Amino acid sequence: MSYKKLILFAVAALGVMMFFKTDYYTLWIDKYIMNPSTTLSDQMERTSAEQRKEYRYGNLYVMCQYMKKTLDTTSFKTKEPIVLLPPNDYLTAQGITLFHMPEPAEFYYHTGIKTVWTTSPDVQQANWALIPSGKTSIAMMPLKTAEDRNRLLDMYKNYKPGL
Repeated sequence: MSYKKLILFAVAALGVMMFFKTDYYTLWIDKYIMNPSTTLSDQMERTSAEQRKEYRYGNLYVMCQYMKKTLDTTSFKTKEPIVLLPPNDYLTAQGITLFHMPEPAEFYYHTGIKTVWTTSPDVQQANWALIPSGKTSIAMMPLKTAEDRNRLLDMYKNYKPGL
């Protein structure tokens, strides 16, 4: 019986090691675990929860909060905003390298707003979109018609969404 447990442990350990050998998680481990950029004195200077989140999550968190504020203050209201995220490869091709688009689950974690990628089965329900605006920023655009959404999807079709 102990031989079976040893084999299961080895398989599980190998699976975890393979998972963390992907580029995305290797960068995450290096940034947050092996070389954390926060020190106790840095954290003590930022006393509010919002300041700590901005410091810890960086441009991604600030971008998500900007989009949430935009959706809260706009005159184009929808019962449930669903935001179409552009592929990261498309943003890179446009020269935007300051941040990358988060996973829909990560975006939902920060804002409570549902987002979809271009390959999502719910992409036809998207009523907002993020588009590049210049070389260093992005903007929110309402998708009022299906033609608006299809025009964006045509622009994004040569780019693979994802991390």
